[in-house]
Parts: sequence; structure tokens; C-alpha cells
Amino acid sequence: MSRLLFFILLIYINFSVTAWAKDSTCKVEPPTLQVCLNSASKGDSEAQYTIGYFYMKGIEVPQNYATAMKWFLNAANQGHIKALNSIGYFYSNGFGIKQDKQKAMEWYVKAAELGDSSAQNNLGMIYDLGEIVPQDYQKAMEWYLKAAKQGLSTAQNNIGFLYRNGYGVSQDYQKAMKWYLKAAEGVSPAARFNIGYLYQNGLGVEKDERKALEWYQKALEADQNFTAAELAVKKLTKKLNQRK
Repeated sequence: MSRLLFFILLIYINFSVTAWAKDSTCKVEPPTLQVCLNSASKGDSEAQYTIGYFYMKGIEVPQNYATAMKWFLNAANQGHIKALNSIGYFYSNGFGIKQDKQKAMEWYVKAAELGDSSAQNNLGMIYDLGEIVPQDYQKAMEWYLKAAKQGLSTAQNNIGFLYRNGYGVSQDYQKAMKWYLKAAEGVSPAARFNIGYLYQNGLGVEKDERKALEWYQKALEADQNFTAAELAVKKLTKKLNQRK
């Protein structure tokens, strides 16, 4: 499996979303913009973060990354951990601000050191890719493990990928499968696809194309826009039908 496919699978899960905090006054479920604005004006960092999320997604307001960044900064200045990661995400992708990978990493470090699993995973990816720091699979693994221990399926899948390819560790398909299965429990489409790949190719498990198809289908069920999974299902279904 190519590195390109691997990172395409991950790109949409960089950003951490938190459930609406019960200790916040912005806690109507789902919260409304006006309720959150009232709370934000009183210094509620969770409300400020939520408003940023509204503007990022275009919920109740036109999508506006610059305004979202402003609210994330307000929340981050009060120590809101997920806001710190969100700012890093915006810098990394150039949303509402000039793209700056170095600044993105600085914000990720702040959030990761405070325990944010998404930021820890993002740092792992930075070391994995080696874009703005020397490529270092061992450091990538260290950050992935921190996030994985908190149950982040993206990080669990990433660990499986390192074992699958022997990046920074001895290649071990069985360990790769173990981590992919953990991630699959968290409904990771990428992990489900990767399990299918191992079964289809008999890597660390007995080759079983029917099980591979089942996992590719599960990946597609989890993400109907997962093009690689859709293609794998079509190709493998055709192959199995031709054997009948």
C-alpha cells in the first residue's frame, strides 16, 4: 500500500472535535450560536471554541475560516486544549491564515504536551512524513503511542502502518493486525481497509479473500466516499464471482 494512500486516508481526521462540555454554559444540545455568543462574552472558553467550530463548518453562519481562527485564539488564550490543536490544524492547512507548517507544529506541541490525543497524533504524522523536521519514525511512534493509549483510532491505525512496513520498528504483520483491529473497534475506515489488505495478501494471517471483502465492505460502510474501499469491493467481488 502506498504512502500516498495512507495519508489520504488520514487527512480528514486531523482535526479534533470535542463533545459539548457539560460544565460550559454553552451546553444546549445541539448548542445554538446565540447561546454560545452569550456565554463567550462572559469568557466561557468552551463557548468560544464552539463558535469557532460553527464558523469553520458553516453552522448557522456562512463558513468563515478567519472568524473561526479568531474564536479559536480567544479560547486558546484561556488554555482550551482542543483550540490549541485547532489553531495548529488551521496553520497546517492555510485555513483563514497563511499556511505555516512550522507554526502549526508549535501549536500542536502546546496541545500535545497538555494531553490532547489529536495533537499527539498530528505530531506523530509530522515526524512520520519528515516535512518540517528530519524524518524520525521512532519519534513518530512515541507520539502515536501517546494518542493510541487514549483510544484515538487514527493513531492506532498509524502504529499498525509502521509495523506493516517496518518503519522505525521490525516489520511485524501480526502486530500490525493487532493495532488495525484496535483501530477498527473505533470505526476507523482506514483500519478496516488495512485489515482487508492483510487478509487479501496473506500478511500475518492466512490468506482469505472472502474475509478481505468483508473488511473492505465494512470500510465502505463507515465512509461511503472511501474510493479505494469502493474499488477494492468491486474488484474482489468480481474476482470471487468468476470462481463460482
